[in-house]
Amino acid sequence: MLDPAKDQIPLLWIMAGMFVMGVQLFRQRWLTNRFSLGILIILSIILFFAAIALEGADVRLHYPTRALYTPLFSVILFAALRYVFLRKLRREPVDTCFNWDPDLFWDRLLGFVFWIGSALFLLVLVAPKK
Repeated sequence: MLDPAKDQIPLLWIMAGMFVMGVQLFRQRWLTNRFSLGILIILSIILFFAAIALEGADVRLHYPTRALYTPLFSVILFAALRYVFLRKLRREPVDTCFNWDPDLFWDRLLGFVFWIGSALFLLVLVAPKK
């Protein structure tokens, strides 16, 4: 029989691992503002060390806890993509979540590459190994 409390825990780990992806989707300026980026980096590092501690504690939910490695990777990935974007277009990327301006192709591409890269990293970590 399924226990709802235990069955929802892996989903909570995965959602915690996706928090930087959610920030990029809804509040991208938090990833470009120095103060808020510092807070996101600190939270990502805390989650990274929490994942190390949970794996070291031999938690029964071993694979879902690996999702907590994703925020730090996501912040680094966004910083690298932003660096390339700034070098190529010489401007900050625009948040395209609810902006349908046709001149924002490169901004949408940045968001797409970020999401695909972060999601693939998350899926590779969380997928059980045989």
